[in-house]
Amino acid sequence: MTALLFGYAHDPMVKAVSTALDTMGADVALWSPRDLMNDCDLRVGPGGVDGAAMIGDRIIGIDEISGIFNRQSNVELTPEFRALDADDRLADHALAASGRASEFCDLAPCLVMNRSAPNASNSSKPLQSLLIAEHFFVPRTCITNDYDIAAEFCARMGRVIYKSCSGERSIVTELEPGQLEARREMLTACPVQFQERVEGRDMRVHVVGESIFATEVRSDKADYRYDGEADWRAATVSDEVAAAAIALTRKLGLVLAGIDLRYCDDGRVFCFEVNPSPAFSAYQEATGQPISDEVAAQLAAGGQGAGGQG
Repeated sequence: MTALLFGYAHDPMVKAVSTALDTMGADVALWSPRDLMNDCDLRVGPGGVDGAAMIGDRIIGIDEISGIFNRQSNVELTPEFRALDADDRLADHALAASGRASEFCDLAPCLVMNRSAPNASNSSKPLQSLLIAEHFFVPRTCITNDYDIAAEFCARMGRVIYKSCSGERSIVTELEPGQLEARREMLTACPVQFQERVEGRDMRVHVVGESIFATEVRSDKADYRYDGEADWRAATVSDEVAAAAIALTRKLGLVLAGIDLRYCDDGRVFCFEVNPSPAFSAYQEATGQPISDEVAAQLAAGGQGAGGQG
């Protein structure tokens, strides 16, 4: 059986999982968006799903794949694609093959981390928040391009942060006094997501099937990702929080997820976001937790890993 990796060879997550699979002695195949000749064949009929992935000189039947690690990227952004002429037939092939690859990930009858459709949950933070609220507290939120509504919300909350509404990465930033008024004209051009500033300690929880890897991050910044002085350490979470994190991951149709939590002094646990394509390598390097080993083990086995907390 073969573990199939979709993504760039230099992607830290792909590299970490590939290395773990090699160490295990598992067979690995990499579909890189930079290899424009890659393709796949997919057929759906009364007997189920059939097909194969064609990677280089290899043809891997869909029933030979134990698991798929999906870190697909836009083929149109690769230097190889950009170097092609607009009328080059290879460009048409690469675009069509990329689309078929997404369908392959969605329909393959094996373990997939993660399928393309569930990944879309992070494209709308408001929608995702509605699903999160069934398992964790969520910050009071206002999404608007109306200055008066934003001003009233900010006044009522006291301290407020703002960030993107979509899946585009943004820096979580605390709104400074006078900043809303200064950016009044900009606000009318695009809705902004404002949230109450929740005080507490950050906990990043990576869910891999039934396994949990928690990292506590102590930082004074609104967004610890941009704090060079942040303190990262391996941690554990309660059985209740672990169960809620796994249940939320399943609800979103995911197998692998990075969940951003904040623990308040009053006992409440807030969730800000569920990342369906988490950059777990940074947390692994900072804490020594074997996240990529667990991902690799489950891909090779085609299912459940050890479970529990790493």
